[in-house]
Order: sequence, then C-alpha cells, then structure tokens
Amino acid sequence: MVENLGATGGETQERVRAIAPAPAALPSAALRVPTTLPSPLPADIGFLVRFGFSPVTLQVFAAEAKACGQPAARLMVARGLIDQALYSRFLASHLGIADAGALTIDPQVVLADALRQGWFRAQTGTGDRVLVLSSFSPVVRVLLEGSLADQKQHLRLMDEHRFTESLRESFASAIALQAATSVPLAESARAGLSRGQWLAVGLLLIVLIAGLALRPAETILLGPMLLGPMLLGLVFLASTGLQLLTSLAGAPRQAPVAEAETAGLPVYSVLVPLYREAGVVQGLVEALSKLAYPPEKLDCLLVVEAHDAETQAAIARLRLPPYMRMFIAPAGTPHTKPRALNAALGFARGELVVIYDAEDRPEPDQLRKAAALFRTLPQDVVCLQARLAIDNVDDSWLTALFAIDYAALFDVTKAGAARLGLPVPLGGTSNHFRIDVLRRLGGWDAWNVTEDADLGLRLARHGYRVADLASTTFEEAPNRLRPWLNQRSRWLKGWMQTVISHARQPVAAFRQLGVGGFAAAVAQSLSVILGALGAPVFLTLLAARLAFGNGFGEGSALHLAADVLIVVLVAGGLATVILAAVLGMRRRGLLRLMYHLPLLLIYQFLVSVAAWKALWELLRKPYHWHKTEHGTALRRASGNPFSSAGVSRTDCRAKTPGSSR
Repeated sequence: MVENLGATGGETQERVRAIAPAPAALPSAALRVPTTLPSPLPADIGFLVRFGFSPVTLQVFAAEAKACGQPAARLMVARGLIDQALYSRFLASHLGIADAGALTIDPQVVLADALRQGWFRAQTGTGDRVLVLSSFSPVVRVLLEGSLADQKQHLRLMDEHRFTESLRESFASAIALQAATSVPLAESARAGLSRGQWLAVGLLLIVLIAGLALRPAETILLGPMLLGPMLLGLVFLASTGLQLLTSLAGAPRQAPVAEAETAGLPVYSVLVPLYREAGVVQGLVEALSKLAYPPEKLDCLLVVEAHDAETQAAIARLRLPPYMRMFIAPAGTPHTKPRALNAALGFARGELVVIYDAEDRPEPDQLRKAAALFRTLPQDVVCLQARLAIDNVDDSWLTALFAIDYAALFDVTKAGAARLGLPVPLGGTSNHFRIDVLRRLGGWDAWNVTEDADLGLRLARHGYRVADLASTTFEEAPNRLRPWLNQRSRWLKGWMQTVISHARQPVAAFRQLGVGGFAAAVAQSLSVILGALGAPVFLTLLAARLAFGNGFGEGSALHLAADVLIVVLVAGGLATVILAAVLGMRRRGLLRLMYHLPLLLIYQFLVSVAAWKALWELLRKPYHWHKTEHGTALRRASGNPFSSAGVSRTDCRAKTPGSSR
C-alpha cells in the first residue's frame, strides 16, 4: 500500500515504482506491458499521471480492470497500489473540489439511499449547504467527464471509508433501533408468548389441577403414561422418521459447476461478528486473506461492539488488506450477535453475503463455489449452507463427540433435508445469502439467541429454499465442559424461542410450509427441545414401568400401546442416531472415532442438562447471550486451509485451486 506519498511527480513516481509489481510479475500472463498507449486511460485513473504514476503501469491496471469488470480506481485500491485516502486527495485536487471537513448531515437524508448512490446532503461548519460525494460515487464519473463544472463550489469529497463512517456515526441511533427491530414483532422472539399461547398454557394447568383434585389416582397414573410414551413418543417417532429420511437421502449430488471468469463474479461481502476476540483477530485476518476471490470484489466487515475497546484496539494494530474494514456496531440492546449483524448488513456492498465466526477457517475456494452454485440455482434458493467441521477433534473426549455430532448434523441431516426440499435450520456460520432477499426479510431476529435456526424456518415460511454447499468451514469446539454447557444451553434456549415465535400462528405456518414442510418443522423443533428436556423423564418412566409395572404387554390396551411404542422408539431412535453418526464420520473421514460411539449416551445426558438450564434461563433472562470463548484449542488440525501455504489472489483470470479436502 502506498502511504504518505508526496504530490510531486518525480519523487512520487519513484515510490510507486518501488512498490508496484514489475510488469513481468503482473498477475495475468496474457497481458503484456504495452510500449505505446493504444487507448486512452480510464478517467478515474488517467489523472494520476499528474501525480507521478507511470502511464504504462496505469495502462496495465486499466486492462486488468476491464477483464475484472471493475472500475480501475477500485482495482488499484484493492490491489494496494494506492490507499483510499491518498486516492481521494489526488482526485479532489484534480477536480478542484474541497475536501469535506466537519459537517452535519441533512436530517432528510435516507441512510440506505446515501449508501447506494454514494452521496448525501450536508451543512458545513460555516453554514454552507453542500453535496458530499464518496470518491467512488457515480457522480464522480460525471465530474471526470467535465460535467457539473459550475457546481464544484457546492461539492465536497470523501474517501469511501470516511464516507461510510460519517453515515454510521450520524445515524447511530437509527441503526441501533433498526438492528433491534428489523424482524416484524409477530415473527420475533421479543414478543414472547402470544395471548393464545398463554391461554393454552393456562388451560393445561387448569386440566392438571382439576384432574389432581377430582381424580388424583388416575391423573398420577395415566398422566405420565400419556405425557411420556404417548405424547413425547409421537414426537420422537416423527423425529426418528425424519432422521431416517434425511440420512437415506444422502448429501445432494452437486455436479461440478463451471467457475465464472472474474468479470462475471459478483461482489461478495463477508460479515464477521466479533466480541471479546482480541486474541484470535490476527489468525482470523490471515484466514480471510486466503480466500481465493478477487480482492476488488471482496468486502469484508469485521463487526465489533461499540464498547469492546480491546478487540477494536487489536484490529487497529493490524495492517488490514484494503478490502477489509472494521465496522463498529452502534451501542444498543439486546447485546446479541444477530443485532450486530443487522447493524452491519446495510453497509455491505456485495450482491452475496456470507457469515463467518471468529474462529472459522473456510476452505479458500468457498466463495467461488458458492457464487458458481448460486448462478445455476433458481432464484428461490436464497441461501447456501456450507458444511461445518471440527478441527480440534483430539483435544478431549468432548471435542471428539462434538466432531461426531457436527458430522452427523451437517454432512448428513442438514444436507439430506436440503436435498428433500425441507426447511433447513441454519448453522450459525458459513451461511451464504442473496443479500437483497435477506434485507427484505429483515435479516436476523436480534432477540433470538439461536438466530440461525430461526432464520432457516423463516426463509421456508416466506417461500424460499436453502441448498447444501459442498465446502467445509473448520471450527474450534469447546474443549471443557462449562463452556460447552453454556454454548449448548444458549442454542437450546434459542430453539425454545424459535418454537414460540413460529407457533404463534400455527394455521398460517401450515399454509406457508405445506404438509411436508410443516411436519418436518414440527419434528425438527419439538424433537430438539422435548427430546432434550424429556429424555430423562422418558427414561425414568421406562425404568419405573420395568421395575414396578405388570410386565411387557400386560395390563390395559393403553399399557400395551405404550410398551410397543417404547420398543419402537428406543430401537428406531438408537438406530437412526448411530446411522447418522456413522455416515457423518465416513463422509468426514472420522471413522477412527468409532470407539467414541458408546459415549454418545453421556453426551445426550449432558444435552439434557443443558436443556433444563436453557429453560431456566428462558424464564429468568431470555435474551442473555452466553459468549463462547475462542482460541482455547490445544491443537487444531494441520490439514485445514488456514495452515496451508496460501493462495495467490492477484490474478483476475486465475482459477481457484482444488479444495484441500
């Protein structure tokens, strides 16, 4: 990156030559440095000759920009030949436009319009009304062509970073409010239980109290029988059937998709929410720097909370690539990851957007794969879920079981559900979206602490589909019990919020999802919650039946039905869990962990503990976010792309290397 270059020709030109790539090393082998200039330089960089830039170098970048389908100035900034602030200074000098100093943005300005069009109205400290332009605004192109010359005294110029920062600071309160309320109240967890849901809970309590008062013996004997083997049993049976279907469906068969030339690739935004992540920021930036995507078409936002000074300072100490920037989410409530993402979503400039977590290590070609797949899919497929895998498998027995859990979930269950066209509750990271639809739906529910699962169901209810992306993002699993328990209880609390939100209008949900989608959503949602909460109750009832009952198949018809259901559930449930786990381990190359399978019973018991903890927290502090600590892994597998030699990303036409897995 060129920094602090002078404005005089000779000195500047020598400095540019010192940092610019030599002609023979320029990215595209097909390009040759011309000895003459066959065509005029683009207006957005041609004036740089005045400031000492070599016409030959500019001509080469102009040719590259044409091949990449991007403005030449943006290409030069993205490649690090000149930084934004210096380019803006040279541009302002060339156009004869004053730099924007202290100013107040006009209250009539609409934030979304200003970001889209690259200009806004403002008032200077002396009271002059001016039009403030971003250095990449379309209006600048008009100025460079010689139009609006008589209006220059009313114009001010800012580099793109200062432009967006000015808007963020000026609209901080509005951004915070929008981020918290972007999802309609009827679809959000912030509404809590509806009147109808409170009525249902009240009626259930009345029936229970009346039963205990009028028929205490029958209520005590038959109540658990109906609640356990019959009611919970039916939910578990539906869940078992769904698990079997998704396991047999297998992963979607994705034929190789031809990658587009860089000119055809869309601008891709990457949002990474960070909170108290100072210790892992450097590794994150290194991992994102290995994404094999043209830098001029990358837009990476590191989203940091306003009060997280430690993470902000850690980012400020790094030399971020030109396409990477820190975005400070305005202070507000609730203090959750989805609220921070909503705040940043309006500032993302890509057509596609992906979410990564602080510890994520995506395969380098993941964005190219996603862009290529989106191009071939119908427009109603608005999200791709990449596969998540654990790369600190060998830290402890807990991380090994977590790895088995993720292999079954992402390589089998979610992939199978996507292939069957069923609702897919998303994972918390590596979700790739068409950004226009995501914005139209309000982004994420800021009040739901498992916002990913909620968004997956909300997409399905609005008629959109999720597809599987056969690319891996490597994650770090908690290797100690307490962090694991806090993380799992947050996930389960969010699932409870999700069920409450989507069960407010069950008839509408049935119409939106259809019979199959509704059944799958109910089986997915209730089985996660009731399965975790009810497993200890169910097993206790089963033990009591065996210890104190009349024996299998004896007694009333109700007892017989319950006994049959118990056998089916235990056998079927165990078989499908093991099937998904073994298939996942096979696809993920983790069959060496087979000896951990008996420990899944202990793992499920811990899930039940987390579920009861989640229920208690739902009643006491429903929107509290248990922060997962990252950077504690004892060892992360050396085979993931983060530890590889890296990928050259300077060649517009270069094809992405094959996946490392």
